[in-house]
Amino acid sequence: MPTLRHSNSVSNFNSELQHFKYKLPRLFLVFLRWAGFVEESDRNCKSRLIWIFFYVLHLFPSAFIVAIFFMGRQAFEKKLASITSLACNQVIWYCLRYKRKSLTALLRKMQANHLPLYRLRVNLSIFVILCMPIIRMIAQIYIRSMFLWYHNLRAIIEYFVLEIIIANCIIFFADLMLPCLVALLYCSLCFRCSKFIDNLTEEIENISPQQFGLCLQFDILKRKSKVDDILGDLENIFSKPSLFLIALNFVTCVYHLGTILVVSWRYRLIVFEALFNSVVHFICVTAVFWSAGSVPVALNKLNRTFCEKANSRLLLFRTSEGRKLKRELFEKPEFVLTGWDVIVYRRSSILTFVGTLLTYSIITMDIKCKNQE
Repeated sequence: MPTLRHSNSVSNFNSELQHFKYKLPRLFLVFLRWAGFVEESDRNCKSRLIWIFFYVLHLFPSAFIVAIFFMGRQAFEKKLASITSLACNQVIWYCLRYKRKSLTALLRKMQANHLPLYRLRVNLSIFVILCMPIIRMIAQIYIRSMFLWYHNLRAIIEYFVLEIIIANCIIFFADLMLPCLVALLYCSLCFRCSKFIDNLTEEIENISPQQFGLCLQFDILKRKSKVDDILGDLENIFSKPSLFLIALNFVTCVYHLGTILVVSWRYRLIVFEALFNSVVHFICVTAVFWSAGSVPVALNKLNRTFCEKANSRLLLFRTSEGRKLKRELFEKPEFVLTGWDVIVYRRSSILTFVGTLLTYSIITMDIKCKNQE
């Protein structure tokens, strides 16, 4: 009998794992497995070697760039931006790697509660992120083309291979790949939660006050409690890495915006690289604030709709049923996702971030101008 129970539990786990594989967007699951962020990454020796190779592929270019900056005569702000990017990237990876079991459980919990997947959007976003080196490379070739027409073919090939392809791949794996993919992971999970809450709100709106009885109210609050549990897990897993993600993108944006303000537009390639990097990192931060900020907006709308419908039923039937449930709903503190309780993720925080970004960019510009003098 113990053997039979053990075999049944193993078969149930395997079927659950297969279900887990099938439900997630394909490129999304590949990234999680290769990065070592889910339990499947440690399933066998081959899986371990894949995530170790992925980590080395990310770590080596970062260390290489920092070493070059410190060996050369680079400006202090450039060295600071590079070492901050490297440190934050490693902290983000370590935090998510350490929470891989919790993240796997969270994904399964979302799947069990039928939260929306957004397969097409997620796969398309990952495809765009992976295409960024190609987009950057094509733009660089276009900008430099007017300066290469007089070179021979060999010089053009050497420049194309060594300076453009290799440099773009190194910069992508060092600075852009992990922050963009982690931001996409966090944003997709937040949007799945907010969409589920919006569906609950829409369901309440479509119910008449006559049908909104105590059993139905209890059922809706029961489903909301499951979402609250998922949001608690989401905060527990991503609170620290999201803070370092914001810090990484902020420092990088400040440095590149300062470069754009100082460097003459005659140096088109330098301006383009700074503009490209600042736009990518700014989009990451904006996406995090917007997606995480959609959760309290959806929760407030759900609470308001629930109470309005309960009040309509109270006025219609003059009964006090559900008053305890409504009071319990309002007595709970407002849930807001945070970055390690240092940054509160609301949509209004985007304006604060933009103002802070411009302020520090101007300070960086002043420092660069003084150094040039």
